This record gives sequence, C-alpha cells and structure tokens, in this order.
Amino acid sequence: MNKNKLVVIARLDHVGNQTLSDMKQIAHSLQHRLYANSSDWPPHVTIAAYEGMDEKELCNYTSEFAATHSAFDITFQELRIFPRAVGLETEVIYASPAPSATLSAFHRKFHARYDEYCGDYGRQSAKADYTFHSTITICHTDDTCVIMDELRRQFVPFTAYITALEIYRNPCQFVARFELKRKSEKSDSSGVPLPIIFEVEQNELQECLDVIHQSFQTVADQFGLTKKNCPKHTSFIPLSFLETQKDWGWNMYALYAGKIMIGYMSLSKESENSFELHNLAVLPEYRHNGFGKLLLDHAKDVVKSLGGHVIKIGIIEESTVLKNWYIANGFVHTGTKKFDHLPFTSGYLEWRGD
Repeated sequence: MNKNKLVVIARLDHVGNQTLSDMKQIAHSLQHRLYANSSDWPPHVTIAAYEGMDEKELCNYTSEFAATHSAFDITFQELRIFPRAVGLETEVIYASPAPSATLSAFHRKFHARYDEYCGDYGRQSAKADYTFHSTITICHTDDTCVIMDELRRQFVPFTAYITALEIYRNPCQFVARFELKRKSEKSDSSGVPLPIIFEVEQNELQECLDVIHQSFQTVADQFGLTKKNCPKHTSFIPLSFLETQKDWGWNMYALYAGKIMIGYMSLSKESENSFELHNLAVLPEYRHNGFGKLLLDHAKDVVKSLGGHVIKIGIIEESTVLKNWYIANGFVHTGTKKFDHLPFTSGYLEWRGD
C-alpha cells in the first residue's frame, strides 16, 4: 500500500491558467527570493489534501467523482493576502474567487468520503471554514507591498472554467489527471460562445478526423500534395489512425466554440521528459483568431503537468509561415531531413519549458 501526503487540485481552462500564470510571472520578477512551495505549482484551486491515504484508492475515487461532475465557471474578483503566521517572514498573495455556491457544493461533495484523512496536514477539511484561493506567490514580507501594488495595478476580475482534477504527491509531484464532464457550451457575458478545449472521447474521433482533413487540405493544395504523390499526408489519413492513437494512450484534445469543433491536436510521449505534438489543426474559417496558439499553449500546459519539458514537432520545411509561427511561440528549429517518398523536405522544431 502506497501512502503519501497527497493533494487534489482543480485545474483551470486556458484563459484562467494563462491569466494566473501571467500574475505569477509578474510577482516572481519582483521577488528577491522564490519559494519552491509556490513557484513550482501550476495555477489551481486546492480541493483537498490528505495524509496517510492510499494513493491508488484516491485515484479511483477522484476518477469516479470527475466522471459524474460537470465542469463549471468561477470568477476571480480580487487579490488578497493571507495573514502572516507568527514566527514567519513570508506571506501568501492569492487570487480570491467570488462566493460560489457551485464551488462550495463541489468541495463539500468531494469531501463526502475520506475526510478522516484530512487532519493537520489536510487543511481542506469540509468540517472547517475554508478560503478558496489560487496562490500567486509566497513572498518575503519585505516584497509584499511592491508585488501587491503592481498586481493590483494590472488586475481585472476574470472568469475561469474548472475543467479537471489533478492529484499530486506533495511537494508538487504529478500523479494523475481526471477531466470533469463537459458542458455543452461556454459563453461570455453577451452570450457569445467562448472557445474551450476538451479531451477527446472515442465517439468524437470521426469529427476530429473531419477537422484534420479540412484543415490540412489547405496545406495539400498549397504544396500540390495528392493521394498519389503523398498518400500518407495528414489530409488523407484514415479514421483507423486516430483509433490506433487513442488505443496507444495518446493525449488527444478538441477545441470547441460552443457546440462546434473547430480545432484539434494530440500529444504522444516519446521519452520520460519529451512529447511529440501531432496534427495541430484549426478549421480555415476560424484561423487568425488566436485559436492555434490556444491549442499550442494547452499542449505546453499538458506536457508540464505530466512532468515533461520538451515538445517536438515535424512540419513541411518549405512552409515558412508555419515554421516562423512556431518559432514566434517559443520553438527552436533543430534540423531538416529529406525522404525519398515525400515530395517535400521535413523540418523539425523543439520547445523546451525548463
């Protein structure tokens, strides 16, 4: 039986994750010292913490819970500071969600089982009053005022979408991720559907394939690729390719705008720290709106949450616009290779998040 200090956290959609990451970066740039307890963790809201509980049992419970509970919105309305504990020279700056009956009920229901393991270490016990928060940084008291002044100057209340639960061994060792049930649609205050990324389910593979075919057809047209001269090009792959990748355990994601799938990408683990990005696609009519970057940033977040720090990708080397786009988004060109069976040069790029 494997018993550890375990933490269950709620992860946010790209909008929430990026907004909180930006705030963390601002805070860290103003600190004289970084404290690993805050700087290593991804943006999140802590749901529960346990000591002495079996890890596999917690994974099974969290998986079961996530499968029966839907993703939901929370609004971060202000920045606050936890009071400094006696004898400490550090303070916690955090983003505070507005009161949410949905979040409170979600927290309470999760603690319906195994709350007996939430003792002195598991501060999130449902029996006690709990302040929901997303830690921005732990800082020395000498830095607090400067950091808070700058963060408050830039802070605007924002809404984020809780989409998954993750389990970590403390301190910050990723164990598992469980996607919450999806809502059919997410909208802004005016009712316009907002883009959101979901993990692909088996019954969506055909729709994913349609998005891939339509997206990569523009590439095939640009470079004169046909089933005859390049039968294995992405614009011509069969459904069986995606089915096999799903069976292999690839991480596959679809981008939705309301109920319409408009983008796709997948990741395969190549080594302990390295992943390969495949088939990043956005439908032609939805391009030039930041959706490709949304998918790419999500890929980076997933890789980091899975303990990796390298993403590799292969493209058509002659596609200079695409190559430059990846470079602008943090990738480095690592080389080229010419294959006799392909009517183009293969180019390779790599992103490192360390």
